[in-house]
Amino acid sequence: MIIILHGINTFLTKRKRDEIIASYRAKHPQGLSFFEFDEESKTRDIQTALETASLFEEKKLVVCRNMLLSVADDDGFFAWMGEKTIKEDSTTVVVFSEDRVLAETKNKNIAWLLEKPAVMQKAESISASRLPAWIEQEAMRHHAVIEHDAAAHLIDVCGDDLWRLSNEIEKCASYDKKITKTHAQLLVPMTMEGRIFDALGALAEGNIKKAATNFFTLLKDGEDWAKMFGAVAFHFRGMVRVRSLLDLGFEKEQMRKELGMHPFAVQKTMGYVRGVNRDALTKTYQMIARADVALKTGKMTAEEFFERLLLGV
Repeated sequence: MIIILHGINTFLTKRKRDEIIASYRAKHPQGLSFFEFDEESKTRDIQTALETASLFEEKKLVVCRNMLLSVADDDGFFAWMGEKTIKEDSTTVVVFSEDRVLAETKNKNIAWLLEKPAVMQKAESISASRLPAWIEQEAMRHHAVIEHDAAAHLIDVCGDDLWRLSNEIEKCASYDKKITKTHAQLLVPMTMEGRIFDALGALAEGNIKKAATNFFTLLKDGEDWAKMFGAVAFHFRGMVRVRSLLDLGFEKEQMRKELGMHPFAVQKTMGYVRGVNRDALTKTYQMIARADVALKTGKMTAEEFFERLLLGV
């Protein structure tokens, strides 16, 4: 049997790979022959592992991580697998795990590999709308429950980085099996960049109080005003560009390619600017550009800048 795991979501690919290994080890505690190879391994090593027989062997599991790019043109290796009927062999399982998408290809060897009866699973990115449900399921893996506000906080901090989300959920679940927003904020504080982005989103939505709280709390806590200003300029520029592309009728995926932004950042920015006039955003961005000079020449303080930003002047 051949199993192919592929996709840009490396977290889910690794989790599925680990689940397969754990499952076979549990089913065959005494009779499993297990081999693991990576991109540095040679096809000869895989062939040796597949040909080696053990007296007490019930099942053979061979896992190959990120090898296909380097072996795709090895006609001899793929011809050998075909001759050995690896796809049809129920006692041998070969897992090809790739941290990339294996799309339709002109390479005859990869095309053969993707043909049935091979089993294939693609790990795709999780959309923003599905993230809360995924977080709830992840908390359940640690025998915990998480409140919606706590999940929203983790998304604000981590975005759709499943590796970090998983680690932070495990940390919160170790602290308390009922994960509240208070727990999440205590254990997973938002970065300066995240708080700036959150504040600008609140500003775009008309929530001046929330935006002001974020800006001035950062200043009070001694955050470097120059870094804060840089983050404001960077994120606001992104908001102006997303608003402009929305007006041109661009869809999210088109924006991601045009702007080179992460899909999650595009989706979140779209939500912030959808109800904001582009001219208003442009006017504020021009004020930010003028403030850059004033701040550097000492004609404006950081406090004055953030007050003007909040007031839209």
